[in-house]
Amino acid sequence: MLQPGRPHRELGELAAFAAAVAPAFPERTAFLAPQLIDLLSAHAAVMDSTLRTSLVKALHLLRNRGRVSAEALLPLWVSLLALPDKPLRASVVAHIVADMRRANAKARADVLNRAAQAALGGAAAGGGASA
Repeated sequence: MLQPGRPHRELGELAAFAAAVAPAFPERTAFLAPQLIDLLSAHAAVMDSTLRTSLVKALHLLRNRGRVSAEALLPLWVSLLALPDKPLRASVVAHIVADMRRANAKARADVLNRAAQAALGGAAAGGGASA
Protein backbone atom coordinates (compact mmCIF):
# COMPACT_ATOMS: atom_id res chain seq x y z
CA MET A 1 0.00 0.00 0.00
CA LEU A 2 1.44 3.35 -1.04
CA GLN A 3 1.48 6.21 1.41
CA PRO A 4 1.53 9.53 -0.47
CA GLY A 5 3.61 11.34 2.15
CA ARG A 6 6.51 8.90 1.91
CA PRO A 7 9.07 8.99 -0.89
CA HIS A 8 8.45 6.38 -3.59
CA ARG A 9 11.32 6.61 -6.03
CA GLU A 10 10.22 3.51 -7.94
CA LEU A 11 6.78 4.96 -8.73
CA GLY A 12 8.31 8.15 -10.07
CA GLU A 13 10.75 6.18 -12.21
CA LEU A 14 7.99 3.92 -13.53
CA ALA A 15 5.82 6.92 -14.41
CA ALA A 16 8.74 8.56 -16.24
CA PHE A 17 9.50 5.34 -18.13
CA ALA A 18 5.85 4.80 -19.09
CA ALA A 19 5.61 8.42 -20.28
CA ALA A 20 8.78 8.01 -22.34
CA VAL A 21 7.52 4.89 -24.14
CA ALA A 22 3.88 6.04 -24.43
CA PRO A 23 4.12 7.04 -28.11
CA ALA A 24 5.37 3.55 -29.00
CA PHE A 25 2.51 1.83 -27.14
CA PRO A 26 -0.50 4.16 -27.43
CA GLU A 27 -3.17 1.55 -26.67
CA ARG A 28 -1.37 0.23 -23.60
CA THR A 29 -0.60 3.66 -22.17
CA ALA A 30 -3.87 5.42 -22.94
CA PHE A 31 -4.78 5.21 -19.25
CA LEU A 32 -1.54 6.81 -18.04
CA ALA A 33 -2.30 10.54 -18.31
CA PRO A 34 -5.80 10.32 -16.75
CA GLN A 35 -4.46 8.21 -13.89
CA LEU A 36 -1.56 10.58 -13.20
CA ILE A 37 -3.95 13.54 -13.31
CA ASP A 38 -6.33 11.81 -10.89
CA LEU A 39 -3.48 10.81 -8.57
CA LEU A 40 -2.05 14.31 -8.43
CA SER A 41 -5.49 15.91 -8.10
CA ALA A 42 -6.35 13.73 -5.13
CA HIS A 43 -3.02 13.53 -3.29
CA ALA A 44 -0.69 16.33 -4.43
CA ALA A 45 -1.02 18.27 -1.18
CA VAL A 46 0.18 15.36 0.97
CA MET A 47 2.50 13.75 -1.56
CA ASP A 48 6.27 13.69 -1.12
CA SER A 49 7.82 16.57 -3.06
CA THR A 50 10.16 14.33 -5.07
CA LEU A 51 7.37 11.99 -6.11
CA ARG A 52 5.07 14.91 -6.96
CA THR A 53 7.79 16.47 -9.11
CA SER A 54 8.45 13.15 -10.88
CA LEU A 55 4.76 12.72 -11.71
CA VAL A 56 4.49 16.31 -12.95
CA LYS A 57 7.55 15.76 -15.18
CA ALA A 58 5.92 12.61 -16.58
CA LEU A 59 2.81 14.64 -17.41
CA HIS A 60 5.01 17.32 -19.03
CA LEU A 61 6.56 14.62 -21.21
CA LEU A 62 3.15 13.23 -22.14
CA ARG A 63 1.97 16.74 -23.02
CA ASN A 64 5.05 17.46 -25.13
CA ARG A 65 4.49 14.21 -27.02
CA GLY A 66 0.85 14.98 -27.68
CA ARG A 67 -0.56 12.24 -25.44
CA VAL A 68 -2.65 14.65 -23.33
CA SER A 69 -4.20 18.01 -24.19
CA ALA A 70 -3.34 21.31 -22.58
CA GLU A 71 -7.02 21.78 -21.72
CA ALA A 72 -7.01 18.52 -19.73
CA LEU A 73 -3.92 19.54 -17.75
CA LEU A 74 -4.78 23.17 -17.07
CA PRO A 75 -7.06 22.61 -14.03
CA LEU A 76 -4.40 20.39 -12.45
CA TRP A 77 -1.63 22.90 -13.13
CA VAL A 78 -3.67 25.69 -11.55
CA SER A 79 -4.41 23.58 -8.47
CA LEU A 80 -0.69 22.79 -8.10
CA LEU A 81 0.10 26.52 -7.96
CA ALA A 82 -1.40 26.61 -4.46
CA LEU A 83 1.18 24.18 -3.07
CA PRO A 84 4.13 25.50 -1.04
CA ASP A 85 6.66 23.89 -3.41
CA LYS A 86 8.47 26.77 -5.13
CA PRO A 87 10.43 24.72 -7.74
CA LEU A 88 7.24 22.87 -8.69
CA ARG A 89 5.30 26.13 -9.03
CA ALA A 90 8.04 27.58 -11.25
CA SER A 91 7.95 24.49 -13.45
CA VAL A 92 4.16 24.55 -13.70
CA VAL A 93 4.05 28.27 -14.55
CA ALA A 94 6.71 27.77 -17.23
CA HIS A 95 4.73 24.92 -18.72
CA ILE A 96 1.46 26.90 -18.71
CA VAL A 97 3.16 29.84 -20.43
CA ALA A 98 4.86 27.56 -22.99
CA ASP A 99 1.56 25.82 -23.77
CA MET A 100 -0.24 29.13 -24.20
CA ARG A 101 2.53 30.55 -26.36
CA ARG A 102 2.70 27.42 -28.52
CA ALA A 103 -1.07 27.22 -28.94
CA ASN A 104 -1.39 30.89 -29.92
CA ALA A 105 1.70 31.08 -32.15
CA LYS A 106 -0.06 30.74 -35.52
CA ALA A 107 -3.66 31.51 -34.66
CA ARG A 108 -5.69 32.23 -31.56
CA ALA A 109 -6.53 29.11 -29.60
CA ASP A 110 -9.88 30.29 -28.27
CA VAL A 111 -10.77 27.04 -26.49
CA LEU A 112 -7.48 26.98 -24.55
CA ASN A 113 -7.61 30.72 -23.90
CA ARG A 114 -11.11 30.47 -22.42
CA ALA A 115 -10.12 27.46 -20.31
CA ALA A 116 -7.06 29.32 -19.02
CA GLN A 117 -9.11 32.41 -18.21
CA ALA A 118 -11.69 30.35 -16.34
CA ALA A 119 -9.13 28.30 -14.41
CA LEU A 120 -6.85 31.20 -13.49
CA GLY A 121 -9.77 33.52 -12.77
CA GLY A 122 -11.35 30.92 -10.49
CA ALA A 123 -8.07 30.37 -8.68
CA ALA A 124 -7.53 34.11 -8.23
CA ALA A 125 -11.08 34.64 -6.98
CA GLY A 126 -10.82 31.69 -4.60
CA GLY A 127 -7.32 32.58 -3.44
CA GLY A 128 -6.08 29.15 -4.52
CA ALA A 129 -3.08 30.21 -6.57
CA SER A 130 -0.98 32.20 -4.13
CA ALA A 131 2.69 32.65 -4.91
